[in-house]
Amino acid sequence: MLQLEPLIPPTDLWPGGIPTCLRVEPSPVDWFDTAEISKGWLRFVQEEWTESESLDDQLQQRRRLMERWASASQDFRDTYQARVSLPETALDYPLPLFTRIRRSPKHFFCIAPVDRERHATNYTRLVKLLILLYTSLRRGGKSHPMSFEPDPYPQIPAVFPDHTRSSPAPEALIPQYCLESADFRYISMTQTGTVLFPRFYNKIFTVIDQEALTTGQLIMLELHVNGQIKDYTRLRPWHAGEIMMYHNVQGWPLAEMIDWSMRARFLPRNNPLDLDQPLVDIIDSAQQKRELDIHGFTRELLTAQIEVFVPGYLELERQGLEVQYDLANLMTGDDIRAYNYMIPPGDPARRQAPSGQ
Repeated sequence: MLQLEPLIPPTDLWPGGIPTCLRVEPSPVDWFDTAEISKGWLRFVQEEWTESESLDDQLQQRRRLMERWASASQDFRDTYQARVSLPETALDYPLPLFTRIRRSPKHFFCIAPVDRERHATNYTRLVKLLILLYTSLRRGGKSHPMSFEPDPYPQIPAVFPDHTRSSPAPEALIPQYCLESADFRYISMTQTGTVLFPRFYNKIFTVIDQEALTTGQLIMLELHVNGQIKDYTRLRPWHAGEIMMYHNVQGWPLAEMIDWSMRARFLPRNNPLDLDQPLVDIIDSAQQKRELDIHGFTRELLTAQIEVFVPGYLELERQGLEVQYDLANLMTGDDIRAYNYMIPPGDPARRQAPSGQ
């Protein structure tokens, strides 16, 4: 049975916690200024980095470099800053520092406890939220909202393994994740020794917290390059697809889509959901209230559609055994990059698999 993958494996946690010398830049910084204020750090890394085939050795080396730079005298950092030209970006590292990191970064997190043994209710609600994301493009566009996440399970969030080390709030935990793994795909450092996250620029993070499991409203947010919240909203899961489509394909920032002038388009009737209802009832109720527009809707067709996305779930739900549902059975792979949830009219027995549409 598939287990939710911890975003930071316990073996990768920084022993003793993240060093206090690694201070995140306290003030918002314009992304276009990050290359200038990070150029000394980039030269320092280029000169001090040594090749190693061991991912563990490379993780420790990245951490040591960050600590050395943060703890160095200002004169030391200024000597590097003064003798280099402007790089293309604040993440202009040698290629191996990008390619030899343990796993691909995710932008889809769960920060609530959802292990099925100790938090069965949370797990059951999480499964429903993940299923509802498959119904997210109300105007009939294609692809799952998380289809740009890395394989093999882009539709499943990573979880934070240890809430005791930090406040379980997304603006604290997302930077913590990057610091714990010393992930140079995200991290740069300034001339004064503070930490920046240049790749946070124009990235939408989707977060499931305890409130999301209570209200059915996920968090979507963008962060400044210093990790502070820039834009933030809560939304029903079926609103996520259109937002992510316009963001990933057309480059729209979150701020434009959650602005009050655009909320009627992107976040209509964005009220809490009762995730303790049966799954079909949640969608049927929204459809009857005209809060969700599924072409050719009937409960029979909806049931057939759900069976395609999440085979076996509805039978477990009828038996009161939703907590046993294996997330590995959620539709994934190429199917979630090329499907249309809008239910076609006709006999559900003739429903074709999404990949064959």
